[in-house]
Amino acid sequence: MKTGEQIVMNKIKSNCFYFSLLLLLLFMLFVVCGVYANETGRVYPISFAELKSLLKIKVPPEHSKLMAEVLNAKKQNKTSGEIGKMLLLQFNIKKSDLLPLLKQMNVPDKMEEFCTDMVLNKKPVLELVIKGAITAPKYSPQYNMAKNFIKDIKKTLSIMGSNFNIRVVLYPGGVMGDEPDFIRKVKLGQLQFASGTLAMGEMVCPALSVFDLPFLFDYEPKLYYDELKYCEIDWVFGKAAPTINRLLEEKGFILGGIVDAGGYINIASLKVPIRTAEDLKKITFYALPYSRIAGDVNRVCGFNKTIVCKIFDMPTMVATGMLNSGPCAWYTQILMQALSSNFKYVTSFPIRGYMAGISLQSKEMYEDLLKIAEISEVFTGITKEAALNSARSILLLQYKTIKETVRYKIRSLEAKSRKVIIEKKIYEVIELKNEEIEKIKSRVLPLYYELADKKGKYPKWFLDEILGYREEYRKLKKEGMLTEMWYKKGIFPDGYDEYAWIKTWGSKQK
Repeated sequence: MKTGEQIVMNKIKSNCFYFSLLLLLLFMLFVVCGVYANETGRVYPISFAELKSLLKIKVPPEHSKLMAEVLNAKKQNKTSGEIGKMLLLQFNIKKSDLLPLLKQMNVPDKMEEFCTDMVLNKKPVLELVIKGAITAPKYSPQYNMAKNFIKDIKKTLSIMGSNFNIRVVLYPGGVMGDEPDFIRKVKLGQLQFASGTLAMGEMVCPALSVFDLPFLFDYEPKLYYDELKYCEIDWVFGKAAPTINRLLEEKGFILGGIVDAGGYINIASLKVPIRTAEDLKKITFYALPYSRIAGDVNRVCGFNKTIVCKIFDMPTMVATGMLNSGPCAWYTQILMQALSSNFKYVTSFPIRGYMAGISLQSKEMYEDLLKIAEISEVFTGITKEAALNSARSILLLQYKTIKETVRYKIRSLEAKSRKVIIEKKIYEVIELKNEEIEKIKSRVLPLYYELADKKGKYPKWFLDEILGYREEYRKLKKEGMLTEMWYKKGIFPDGYDEYAWIKTWGSKQK
């Protein structure tokens, strides 16, 4: 048996060992970082607003030959000393003369040191700080997936070379305000991307209001929840993506992707179980303040009253009794205990349709990067072709990640949550008979064209396009023409390439 003294001595030896190991690791880290710094050069963090100042750069005609020689030397990977010698011998310019020269070219003060290092091929790294906001709270599935996507972006940026990097700052739910604040800040250049509900997209592109219509999509619980396969929702959004992006680009945004924000929306209620269409007269439901058609839809469905409230105010509204119902996205009901503890019943059918989310990006950001690459290759080290390919790669990566990974994970969580709520009887599931569902449906369908024709809430042509894609899917499904490649991987059986618009994005800017 060890004495107290032996135990103490052993602990001291152990601590000395770990301390020595720590010193060794720190030394190795110092050496590695030193080598890395020598290989890549100094890192210059810069905001997107500051990067835009590079657009002011103009090379005077008398210096065009000089800059051409510098670019040629950089392509040959000549050292700083060799380039300095070339400048002195051919143009009688010392390294100390570079700063006044750069000022003549309108190089902004913030970028002077970076541009000097670039001219001398010291391999500096331009770290562009891009900021974005997401409605989902921190550590939610959507937030975590967004963080993982940011890591993937860095891998994609290898096409831009070692002189360029992106650092993304992501603000979770509420930190940067509500969704209207997101849109305003993207337009002002304070944010470069935003992810939120589809109602956020409606503020930019009114046509997206179409997707807030109940009964727009077939309810396919077996495909959606049980088998986690692609369904009518995915078909319509996949086909409509190029049109949606075109409409967004007209307003200065690019489509990052469309994802399930809550999926099929059943209705959870507190005191009134919804068994018939008439029961909706006893229900107070919500509408987001920036939704274009929610109030009209709620009225036609037969709800007693619509309470306008923000997303993060909904639990308070329910707790105080101002709302006696809420949208039942299954996972959200488990996540937001403030809501689930106040409800007793849930409808078996998604009366309120489907809730989507959308990711929007600043079109200006991508276009400015292309312009900067075109006029300042000697300073940024980025060719326009590389910038364009990188932009497409990032857009494609984000869109595919949302389609192939995010949707699957969210639906998986929805399916598990739905199973728990039903099996553990957290809510009593109220079965709606088909005739009652048809009564509500008969109220809603005439609204489709009324909102387009009489109220101008969205373009009629866009509604027609969406309904066309829907009928296309239903016809193929009825005829048994939807293959397993579609159901499992979302590959369209008619050969349609959902990603074609991204692969050719920016062609007009060439």
